[in-house]
Amino acid sequence: MRMGERIPTRKLGESDLEYYVRRLTYNMIFHRIISYEIRDSEGDIHYESIDFLNTEEALMNLDYKNVYENVFLSINSFRYCSRREENLRAVNAFYCDIDTEKKWCMKSEDFWQQKVIPFLEAKQFPFPSLVVNSGRGLHLYWIITPVEVNHPSVTFLYKSIQTKLSRLFKELKADYLIDCSRHLRIAGTINKKEGKESQHVSIIYVDDVKDYELKIFRDYFQFNADIEKQKKNNNTMSTVFSLKNSYPSKRKPKKNDKDTFSGVRKKFSKRSLYTARIHDLNQLIKQRNYQLTGHRNDFFFIYANLLMELQYSEKSIMDTVESWNATLVNPLSDSEIKRIVKSSFSKNEAYKFTNTYLIQKLNISEKEQNSFKTMINPQIKKKRKNQKERERYVQKKKIEEKRQKENMRKKEAYTSIKAMNQEKKQKLINRAIELRKKGLTISAIAQQLHLSESTIKRYIKKGGSACA
Repeated sequence: MRMGERIPTRKLGESDLEYYVRRLTYNMIFHRIISYEIRDSEGDIHYESIDFLNTEEALMNLDYKNVYENVFLSINSFRYCSRREENLRAVNAFYCDIDTEKKWCMKSEDFWQQKVIPFLEAKQFPFPSLVVNSGRGLHLYWIITPVEVNHPSVTFLYKSIQTKLSRLFKELKADYLIDCSRHLRIAGTINKKEGKESQHVSIIYVDDVKDYELKIFRDYFQFNADIEKQKKNNNTMSTVFSLKNSYPSKRKPKKNDKDTFSGVRKKFSKRSLYTARIHDLNQLIKQRNYQLTGHRNDFFFIYANLLMELQYSEKSIMDTVESWNATLVNPLSDSEIKRIVKSSFSKNEAYKFTNTYLIQKLNISEKEQNSFKTMINPQIKKKRKNQKERERYVQKKKIEEKRQKENMRKKEAYTSIKAMNQEKKQKLINRAIELRKKGLTISAIAQQLHLSESTIKRYIKKGGSACA
């Protein structure tokens, strides 16, 4: 069967094995892989794989191989009979694996009724298309319309959704599974493990009405992520002031926040910029020997704003500013410090300071800028860039010279070995001619010099012997 055909319904008297394979492969457009365990002569377990392109071929292979113990089917489709992520061709379903016997001490059917169904209803999460009793746990499948992997972003999106799904079902102690090449047990087979009783793999629940679209899961997790973010902001508003930046309505995620579908992150963030500017201000106050006459208000106002951008609380900002103020030769009064810190929180949006503005406002000289990370003028920035390029050029030149020396050494070694071989060959030619002149046969000369007769003939001919 191919994509676009009607979802198969279970036929009267149809086995779990036949229906399971038909349900998961009716809309396949590329290779799927069946794997089963085999034991070698030493008793070690290995997996053997079979690829197929349609449901009938899969059932015929299973019947021909006559394997019904520890048989698995790949969740997604692949280009070749190799279940590796780089060979992924299309994504077909999301999945979840819960070990009910070991982690819950419950039967799979009871766990489905008592735990999973109420959990899905509470989370308003789509019901699975297929639920399988794996013998010692549950396998949940959400079958989707196949999405061809024609760009790395498809794999990234699939793994992101699978990661969030695994985290969602963490409350039910589900295994953390995010890989695209996973395979799960086929219903209608036997789950056999050493030292344990064999269990039958069977179907518990099936939805043969519809398949899902991938965007349903993407929208669900994105919507819930926005709700959690809003709750977090509301809970922290009373104790910690919210982060203010140039885009107050849409805060950028932190570097360690992996719950995103936005794709590749930028190399530099606002957080790193503010941290670098605070470093530069610390350097400035030290270079001026703790004398900021004429710039004290501007200095502490900028400092407080940068700390606020890094989501410091008002109390922490106040303590930090007061500690720096205490180190000055002519410090400000406590009332002035409090007024400066409060004024930085009075504005709803962040102040968009530029490096040029900060340099002019604090009257920073080029000499002072030499030890700064980011608060520098365009001339110094260009100078540093040129310096880096020169260092890179020098390093590249050293590598090239080293490579040329190595090539020269190899060439000299080759020439030396070649000359030695030529000398050795000439000695053999002279010896062969000498023995031939003494009346020895070609065969005797070859035997004495440990060479072939054709080589001796060629040497004698090359030497121009009259005896040849």
